[in-house]
Order: sequence, then structure tokens, then C-alpha cells
Amino acid sequence: MAEIHPFTGVRYDEKRFPLDQVTAPPYDVISPSERDAFEVKHPNNVVRLILGKEAPGDTERENKYTRARGSLDAWMREKVLVRDAVPSYYILSQEYTSKDGRRRRTLGIIAELTLSPFGHGVVLPHEKTLSKPKEDRLKLFTATGANLSQVFMLYRDDGAVRIYLEAAVSRPPLASFTDTAGVVNQLWAVPAESADAVSSAFRDKKLYIADGHHRYETAVQYRDAQRALHGPNGAYDRVMIYMTEADDTALSIYPTHRMVSGIPAHAVSALPKAVGPLFTVTPLARDASHTSALGQERHSFVYVTREGAFRLTLKPNVDLGSEISGASPEVRSLDVTVLHRLILEPVFGINAERLSEQTNITYTRDDDEALSAVASGSVQAAFMLPATPLASVLAVADEGSFMPQKSTYFFPKLPSGLVFRLMR
Repeated sequence: MAEIHPFTGVRYDEKRFPLDQVTAPPYDVISPSERDAFEVKHPNNVVRLILGKEAPGDTERENKYTRARGSLDAWMREKVLVRDAVPSYYILSQEYTSKDGRRRRTLGIIAELTLSPFGHGVVLPHEKTLSKPKEDRLKLFTATGANLSQVFMLYRDDGAVRIYLEAAVSRPPLASFTDTAGVVNQLWAVPAESADAVSSAFRDKKLYIADGHHRYETAVQYRDAQRALHGPNGAYDRVMIYMTEADDTALSIYPTHRMVSGIPAHAVSALPKAVGPLFTVTPLARDASHTSALGQERHSFVYVTREGAFRLTLKPNVDLGSEISGASPEVRSLDVTVLHRLILEPVFGINAERLSEQTNITYTRDDDEALSAVASGSVQAAFMLPATPLASVLAVADEGSFMPQKSTYFFPKLPSGLVFRLMR
């Protein structure tokens, strides 16, 4: 089903440009202040390509996208970036300590994938996309003629791919560095002539998008536009991806907490009583660990205001099928769906439209940030969520449904700047 291919990558000359200085996280998790810090960190940091800044006087001919193209071309002329000699698969190991204190390691492959639109059963999404991010990425694709970062995908393995990967990483790596999140990254290249087995192993596999839904849809859109101009069978028929096994002993999914503002004060105070018919409400001590208070129960949240904290746990006799309409069984069983549909919407009036506009909701993955925002009064309340299980992500994708926005945060993130792929 999935057609993957080796490709001739373009990479930083890591002997002159250490990867810990020139790589960065994915563009969509970098804040404006972090972007500025990466620019200061090194003049050739990848953030100048993937997340350029707008400037006064920008025009259709001169803007952050054309500046990215100019930097990319200049860096290739100056041998900051060097094209590899032969097509290869690139193998990446990421080792890190997860929030539960366990040392974990992922192994994955950077490759080209023949594009297939959603609905064809090859690439399965779990989130809907938004038009504005896709417009942004399409302008970058068009200006640079390059894949500057990988779409992050998952696959189910019967052990064959793992054997190949472990053999590939038995040699010394091309590069090794620790990124800003404390993850130890090691990169290898496997020449195409010795990689036929891995291509064959993926022909019967489905791929699940973990991160990069907007980039994947943009790649399909870019392909269609280029085909209209130049016909099929171009480099634009494929996209650069990273694939790792869907293994929750290696990967982590962290929760994304909801912070609330712009709600009438009486509604914030009254929420614990308002949800009483459906939820068991337990007051928590001020010094309680809010994350551990979630325990192992499904559909349990911690609600924090300046007045106090409460654990909200869905009562066992509640029938989600009757309480949550218009959602598939897998989607309505998600903790984030229960929070949105049974608390945020009926109690605070935060419906799907207001969620998409982020009128009343902001997000954080940092427990302390959520609690500090409440304590300082910058937000009125926070809902602390448990993590979404990996099995639920795959199940939603398998049934062709979509999870609410900000339902997952996969970790470790894939550094941008490991390998680039030119489409020109």
C-alpha cells in the first residue's frame, strides 16, 4: 500500500555546522520568542527557512517565503548544505527520558513517500486541518521547491522493520547531538542498493499521521498544481516523511491542557455544581499533585480556579451514546471529547466554532504553566487532562474519523534540519 523510496538528501555539513546549533523543533511548536532565540543561536539555523519573519514593506515578490528560498540557495552555494552522493534512507534514533522517568528510544526512517490523498486507505489522518496553515505551507513549498521538514508518521510492525533498523544502527552514526528538549538524536544513511528489503516491508502497511497533517495535505495540493503545469512523474509526486513504529513503550503522548478566559465569573464558580448530574466532583487540597489526582480513571479531569481545585470524573452510569450525538463511538470515548461536549459547551457555551477561533481557550502542555496562569489571574481556570492513549489515536484514524484539535502531543518531536529534500 505505502510506496516509500530512498532519496538524495541535502544535509548540513555537520563537521562545520554542529546540528545542535542549526536544528530546531517543528515550526508549529516554536513561539515567536523561541524563533528569535534560534536565529541568534546560529546564523544558519533552520528556523530561517521554516519560520521566517514578516518585514515592513513585504510584497508578492519579496517576503518571508522568497527570503527562505534565497537563504536555501545561498547555503547550498556556500556548502553550508551539501547534497549527498547517492540516494539513501536515513535512519534516526531518538533517546530520551519520558515524564514518567523511563528511559525510552525510538527508531525511525526518513524516506520519500508517493503521495496518496486521504480516503485512499494508505495515509490515515486523525485531525482535521485548517486553511490558514495550509496556505502558509503552500507558499513555502512553492517558493523553495523543497521539503524542509518531514511529515511524522506511524506504522504497525510485525518485527521485520525493527530487525532492519537495528542492523542499520549497529554502525557509527553520521551525526549525533542533543536537541533543546534533551533528546539524544543519532542519524545514519543507508544507501539505496542495500535497502530493497525495507521498501518491500512497507508495501502492505498503512501509515498514520502523528504530526504534519497540514504539511501532508499541502504536499498533495502542491503536487496537483505542479502536475497541471508539468504533468505527472515529477519529484512533486512524493513527499519527505519520517516513520516510526506505533509503540507506546517508545513513543510518548502528552496531554494538552485547556486554559479558559472570557467567561462570566459566576459560571466559573458554579461549574462544579453545574456538572454534578454527570460527574462526581471531588475537592482537592491546594497542595495536591494535580496530575496524579487524575489517577487511572477514564474521563477524569482536574478543574483549577483561584478559588480551589476539583477532580471531575464521569459517573459510570452515563451513556455517552445518548449524551454525545454526531460522533463515532471511538471519538465520543475520548477524554477530550467528553470535556468539550459535556463540560465546555453546555456549561461555558464554548462550542466547536468558538474552539476553532480560540475565543475562550488557550492551550499548554506544561502543568506548571497552566497552574501559574490561573494563580496570576491571566486565565480564569484550567482543565488538566490525561494523555490520549496511542491505541485511541490509531482506532480513530482506522474508522476514518477525526479527533478534536489539540488532542495529542507526540514526543519526541522530530528536529527540523536533519535532512532536506529538493523538488527542483
